[in-house]
Amino acid sequence: MCRLSKLTIKTSESLSDDEISELADNSDLITDAVLGTGTSGAPRKEAGRLINLCRNRGPVVSLDIPSGINPRTGLVYSPCMKADMTVTFLAPKTGMLFSPAREMCGRIVVGDIGIKTDSVLGSKNYVTGYDKTDLPSILPAIESNIHKGKRGAVMIFGGSWNYRGAPVLAALGALRSGAGLVVLAVPDYIADSASTIIPEAVFVPLKTIDGCISPDYFKDAISEWIPKCKSVVFGPGIGRNPTMKQITAWFWKNCANPMLFDADALYFIADMHMIWKKDRML
Repeated sequence: MCRLSKLTIKTSESLSDDEISELADNSDLITDAVLGTGTSGAPRKEAGRLINLCRNRGPVVSLDIPSGINPRTGLVYSPCMKADMTVTFLAPKTGMLFSPAREMCGRIVVGDIGIKTDSVLGSKNYVTGYDKTDLPSILPAIESNIHKGKRGAVMIFGGSWNYRGAPVLAALGALRSGAGLVVLAVPDYIADSASTIIPEAVFVPLKTIDGCISPDYFKDAISEWIPKCKSVVFGPGIGRNPTMKQITAWFWKNCANPMLFDADALYFIADMHMIWKKDRML
Protein backbone atom coordinates (compact mmCIF):
# COMPACT_ATOMS: atom_id res chain seq x y z
CA MET A 1 0.00 0.00 0.00
CA CYS A 2 1.30 3.41 -0.93
CA ARG A 3 1.31 5.95 1.91
CA LEU A 4 1.88 9.66 1.51
CA SER A 5 4.44 10.90 3.99
CA LYS A 6 3.62 14.49 3.15
CA LEU A 7 0.62 16.11 1.49
CA THR A 8 0.86 19.68 0.31
CA ILE A 9 -2.13 21.50 -1.15
CA LYS A 10 -1.63 24.63 -3.23
CA THR A 11 -4.09 26.77 -5.14
CA SER A 12 -3.16 27.27 -8.77
CA GLU A 13 -4.29 30.90 -8.78
CA SER A 14 -1.51 31.73 -6.33
CA LEU A 15 1.19 30.13 -8.49
CA SER A 16 2.96 31.48 -11.53
CA ASP A 17 3.24 29.56 -14.79
CA ASP A 18 6.87 28.75 -14.02
CA GLU A 19 6.01 27.42 -10.56
CA ILE A 20 3.28 25.13 -11.88
CA SER A 21 5.55 23.89 -14.67
CA GLU A 22 8.31 23.12 -12.16
CA LEU A 23 5.91 21.17 -9.94
CA ALA A 24 4.76 19.11 -12.94
CA ASP A 25 8.31 18.45 -14.11
CA ASN A 26 9.37 17.22 -10.67
CA SER A 27 6.38 14.88 -10.22
CA ASP A 28 6.53 11.13 -10.77
CA LEU A 29 2.86 11.11 -11.72
CA ILE A 30 0.31 13.73 -12.71
CA THR A 31 -3.29 13.02 -11.72
CA ASP A 32 -5.71 14.83 -13.98
CA ALA A 33 -9.00 15.54 -12.22
CA VAL A 34 -9.70 19.02 -13.53
CA LEU A 35 -12.84 18.39 -15.58
CA GLY A 36 -15.52 15.69 -15.50
CA THR A 37 -18.46 14.48 -17.53
CA GLY A 38 -20.49 17.62 -16.87
CA THR A 39 -18.08 19.75 -18.85
CA SER A 40 -18.97 21.29 -22.20
CA GLY A 41 -16.79 23.07 -24.73
CA ALA A 42 -13.09 23.81 -24.60
CA PRO A 43 -11.40 24.21 -21.18
CA ARG A 44 -11.37 27.87 -20.21
CA LYS A 45 -9.76 30.22 -17.73
CA GLU A 46 -7.86 28.51 -14.89
CA ALA A 47 -8.75 25.00 -16.06
CA GLY A 48 -7.33 25.72 -19.49
CA ARG A 49 -4.21 27.26 -17.97
CA LEU A 50 -3.53 24.21 -15.79
CA ILE A 51 -3.98 21.79 -18.67
CA ASN A 52 -1.67 23.80 -20.91
CA LEU A 53 1.04 23.90 -18.26
CA CYS A 54 0.83 20.26 -17.12
CA ARG A 55 0.27 18.27 -20.27
CA ASN A 56 3.15 16.43 -21.95
CA ARG A 57 5.28 16.66 -18.79
CA GLY A 58 5.15 13.09 -17.49
CA PRO A 59 2.93 10.07 -16.90
CA VAL A 60 -0.73 11.07 -16.53
CA VAL A 61 -3.67 9.27 -14.94
CA SER A 62 -6.98 10.95 -15.70
CA LEU A 63 -9.97 10.49 -13.42
CA ASP A 64 -13.28 9.79 -15.18
CA ILE A 65 -12.23 11.48 -18.45
CA PRO A 66 -9.11 13.22 -19.75
CA SER A 67 -9.78 16.92 -19.25
CA GLY A 68 -10.52 18.41 -22.65
CA ILE A 69 -12.50 15.66 -24.37
CA ASN A 70 -16.22 15.59 -25.02
CA PRO A 71 -17.39 12.44 -23.19
CA ARG A 72 -20.48 12.13 -25.39
CA THR A 73 -19.25 12.76 -28.93
CA GLY A 74 -15.54 11.88 -28.83
CA LEU A 75 -14.41 15.36 -29.88
CA VAL A 76 -11.14 16.72 -28.51
CA TYR A 77 -10.88 20.36 -27.55
CA SER A 78 -7.83 22.52 -27.11
CA PRO A 79 -6.18 22.29 -24.68
CA CYS A 80 -6.56 18.64 -23.71
CA MET A 81 -4.71 16.27 -21.41
CA LYS A 82 -3.34 13.09 -23.00
CA ALA A 83 -3.55 10.32 -20.43
CA ASP A 84 -1.52 7.16 -20.14
CA MET A 85 -4.43 5.68 -18.18
CA THR A 86 -7.99 6.82 -17.58
CA VAL A 87 -9.85 5.51 -14.53
CA THR A 88 -13.46 6.13 -15.49
CA PHE A 89 -16.20 5.75 -12.91
CA LEU A 90 -19.34 3.61 -13.07
CA ALA A 91 -19.08 2.86 -16.82
CA PRO A 92 -17.08 3.90 -19.89
CA LYS A 93 -18.32 7.10 -21.50
CA THR A 94 -19.58 6.88 -25.08
CA GLY A 95 -17.12 9.46 -26.43
CA MET A 96 -14.16 7.52 -25.06
CA LEU A 97 -14.75 4.79 -27.65
CA PHE A 98 -14.42 7.08 -30.66
CA SER A 99 -11.50 8.92 -32.21
CA PRO A 100 -9.93 11.32 -31.57
CA ALA A 101 -10.90 11.13 -27.88
CA ARG A 102 -9.98 7.44 -27.73
CA GLU A 103 -6.34 8.28 -28.41
CA MET A 104 -6.32 10.72 -25.48
CA CYS A 105 -7.52 8.13 -22.93
CA GLY A 106 -4.66 5.62 -22.96
CA ARG A 107 -5.58 2.44 -21.11
CA ILE A 108 -9.18 2.63 -19.88
CA VAL A 109 -10.04 1.12 -16.49
CA VAL A 110 -13.54 1.18 -15.01
CA GLY A 111 -13.51 2.10 -11.33
CA ASP A 112 -16.13 0.56 -9.06
CA ILE A 113 -17.71 3.23 -6.89
CA GLY A 114 -20.26 0.94 -5.23
CA ILE A 115 -23.22 1.86 -7.44
CA LYS A 116 -24.97 -0.53 -9.82
CA THR A 117 -24.90 0.85 -13.36
CA ASP A 118 -28.54 -0.10 -14.02
CA SER A 119 -29.74 2.01 -11.13
CA VAL A 120 -28.21 5.14 -12.67
CA LEU A 121 -27.88 4.49 -16.39
CA GLY A 122 -30.70 2.03 -17.02
CA SER A 123 -30.31 -1.31 -18.78
CA LYS A 124 -29.98 0.08 -22.32
CA ASN A 125 -26.50 0.00 -23.84
CA TYR A 126 -25.76 2.99 -26.04
CA VAL A 127 -22.63 1.41 -27.53
CA THR A 128 -21.51 -2.20 -27.43
CA GLY A 129 -17.80 -2.82 -27.79
CA TYR A 130 -15.79 -6.02 -28.01
CA ASP A 131 -12.22 -6.99 -27.31
CA LYS A 132 -10.25 -10.23 -27.47
CA THR A 133 -11.62 -11.41 -24.13
CA ASP A 134 -15.10 -11.61 -25.69
CA LEU A 135 -14.05 -13.89 -28.54
CA PRO A 136 -14.39 -17.25 -26.74
CA SER A 137 -18.06 -16.58 -26.03
CA ILE A 138 -18.79 -15.31 -29.56
CA LEU A 139 -17.01 -17.79 -31.79
CA PRO A 140 -18.62 -21.22 -32.17
CA ALA A 141 -16.81 -24.32 -31.03
CA ILE A 142 -14.94 -26.10 -33.84
CA GLU A 143 -15.44 -29.84 -34.17
CA SER A 144 -12.36 -31.99 -34.60
CA ASN A 145 -13.63 -33.41 -37.93
CA ILE A 146 -14.56 -30.02 -39.39
CA HIS A 147 -14.01 -29.34 -43.09
CA LYS A 148 -14.27 -26.18 -45.17
CA GLY A 149 -17.75 -27.05 -46.42
CA LYS A 150 -19.07 -26.65 -42.89
CA ARG A 151 -17.41 -23.29 -42.32
CA GLY A 152 -19.42 -21.29 -44.82
CA ALA A 153 -18.54 -19.62 -48.11
CA VAL A 154 -18.24 -15.90 -48.82
CA MET A 155 -18.00 -14.13 -52.16
CA ILE A 156 -15.89 -10.99 -52.39
CA PHE A 157 -16.67 -8.85 -55.44
CA GLY A 158 -14.25 -6.00 -56.03
CA GLY A 159 -11.06 -4.64 -57.52
CA SER A 160 -10.20 -2.20 -60.28
CA TRP A 161 -7.17 -1.07 -62.24
CA ASN A 162 -5.85 1.20 -59.47
CA TYR A 163 -7.04 -0.83 -56.47
CA ARG A 164 -5.96 -4.39 -57.16
CA GLY A 165 -5.04 -5.35 -53.63
CA ALA A 166 -8.28 -4.36 -51.85
CA PRO A 167 -10.29 -7.51 -52.62
CA VAL A 168 -7.25 -9.67 -51.82
CA LEU A 169 -6.94 -8.07 -48.39
CA ALA A 170 -10.65 -8.65 -47.80
CA ALA A 171 -10.22 -12.30 -48.78
CA LEU A 172 -7.28 -12.76 -46.44
CA GLY A 173 -9.37 -11.26 -43.63
CA ALA A 174 -12.26 -13.61 -44.39
CA LEU A 175 -10.00 -16.66 -44.31
CA ARG A 176 -8.28 -15.50 -41.15
CA SER A 177 -11.63 -15.06 -39.42
CA GLY A 178 -12.66 -18.63 -40.26
CA ALA A 179 -14.49 -18.71 -43.60
CA GLY A 180 -14.25 -22.17 -45.13
CA LEU A 181 -14.32 -21.00 -48.73
CA VAL A 182 -13.63 -17.58 -50.26
CA VAL A 183 -14.73 -16.84 -53.80
CA LEU A 184 -12.97 -13.84 -55.30
CA ALA A 185 -14.85 -12.23 -58.19
CA VAL A 186 -12.32 -9.75 -59.60
CA PRO A 187 -11.35 -8.18 -62.94
CA ASP A 188 -9.67 -10.66 -65.24
CA TYR A 189 -6.31 -8.85 -65.11
CA ILE A 190 -6.20 -9.28 -61.30
CA ALA A 191 -7.05 -12.97 -61.08
CA ASP A 192 -3.76 -14.49 -62.28
CA SER A 193 -1.45 -12.44 -60.07
CA ALA A 194 -3.75 -12.59 -57.03
CA SER A 195 -3.97 -16.38 -57.20
CA THR A 196 -0.26 -16.60 -56.43
CA ILE A 197 -0.79 -14.55 -53.26
CA ILE A 198 -3.87 -16.36 -52.00
CA PRO A 199 -3.98 -19.78 -53.71
CA GLU A 200 -6.64 -21.16 -51.33
CA ALA A 201 -9.29 -18.83 -52.79
CA VAL A 202 -11.54 -19.67 -55.73
CA PHE A 203 -11.16 -17.06 -58.45
CA VAL A 204 -13.91 -15.88 -60.78
CA PRO A 205 -12.30 -13.66 -63.46
CA LEU A 206 -14.68 -10.92 -64.62
CA LYS A 207 -14.55 -9.73 -68.22
CA THR A 208 -13.35 -6.13 -68.52
CA ILE A 209 -13.65 -3.43 -71.15
CA ASP A 210 -11.06 -0.65 -71.05
CA GLY A 211 -9.97 -1.85 -67.62
CA CYS A 212 -13.48 -1.78 -66.10
CA ILE A 213 -15.72 -4.73 -65.19
CA SER A 214 -18.30 -5.13 -67.91
CA PRO A 215 -21.88 -4.77 -66.63
CA ASP A 216 -23.06 -7.07 -69.44
CA TYR A 217 -21.11 -10.19 -68.44
CA PHE A 218 -20.58 -10.28 -64.68
CA LYS A 219 -23.95 -11.89 -63.90
CA ASP A 220 -23.16 -14.99 -65.94
CA ALA A 221 -19.73 -15.26 -64.30
CA ILE A 222 -21.04 -15.21 -60.73
CA SER A 223 -24.31 -17.09 -61.28
CA GLU A 224 -22.76 -20.46 -60.39
CA TRP A 225 -21.27 -19.21 -57.13
CA ILE A 226 -23.88 -16.87 -55.66
CA PRO A 227 -26.16 -19.77 -54.55
CA LYS A 228 -23.18 -21.52 -52.93
CA CYS A 229 -22.13 -18.50 -50.86
CA LYS A 230 -23.78 -17.66 -47.56
CA SER A 231 -22.72 -14.01 -47.76
CA VAL A 232 -21.31 -11.44 -50.16
CA VAL A 233 -18.82 -8.64 -49.61
CA PHE A 234 -19.30 -6.09 -52.37
CA GLY A 235 -17.15 -3.05 -53.07
CA PRO A 236 -13.52 -3.27 -51.90
CA GLY A 237 -11.43 -1.50 -54.53
CA ILE A 238 -14.19 -1.10 -57.16
CA GLY A 239 -13.42 2.58 -57.77
CA ARG A 240 -15.95 5.09 -59.09
CA ASN A 241 -16.21 4.27 -62.75
CA PRO A 242 -19.82 4.81 -63.95
CA THR A 243 -20.14 1.15 -64.94
CA MET A 244 -19.71 0.18 -61.29
CA LYS A 245 -22.75 2.28 -60.46
CA GLN A 246 -24.86 -0.07 -62.58
CA ILE A 247 -23.34 -3.15 -60.98
CA THR A 248 -23.84 -1.75 -57.46
CA ALA A 249 -27.51 -1.12 -58.24
CA TRP A 250 -27.91 -4.69 -59.50
CA PHE A 251 -26.44 -6.21 -56.34
CA TRP A 252 -28.52 -3.92 -54.15
CA LYS A 253 -31.77 -4.87 -55.87
CA ASN A 254 -31.20 -8.49 -56.82
CA CYS A 255 -28.75 -10.25 -54.52
CA ALA A 256 -30.66 -12.00 -51.74
CA ASN A 257 -27.56 -13.11 -49.83
CA PRO A 258 -26.59 -11.31 -46.63
CA MET A 259 -24.36 -8.50 -47.90
CA LEU A 260 -21.65 -6.19 -46.68
CA PHE A 261 -21.24 -3.08 -48.81
CA ASP A 262 -17.80 -1.55 -48.57
CA ALA A 263 -15.66 1.30 -49.91
CA ASP A 264 -16.95 3.02 -53.05
CA ALA A 265 -20.09 0.87 -53.05
CA LEU A 266 -21.22 3.15 -50.23
CA TYR A 267 -20.53 6.16 -52.45
CA PHE A 268 -22.81 4.81 -55.17
CA ILE A 269 -25.51 3.83 -52.67
CA ALA A 270 -25.54 7.36 -51.28
CA ASP A 271 -25.45 8.87 -54.77
CA MET A 272 -28.50 6.83 -55.83
CA HIS A 273 -30.32 7.50 -52.52
CA MET A 274 -30.98 3.81 -52.03
CA ILE A 275 -32.92 2.70 -48.96
CA TRP A 276 -32.52 -0.78 -47.50
CA LYS A 277 -35.88 -2.46 -47.10
CA LYS A 278 -36.65 -3.76 -43.62
CA ASP A 279 -37.49 -7.21 -44.90
CA ARG A 280 -33.87 -7.57 -46.03
CA MET A 281 -32.31 -6.67 -42.68
CA LEU A 282 -30.20 -9.38 -41.09
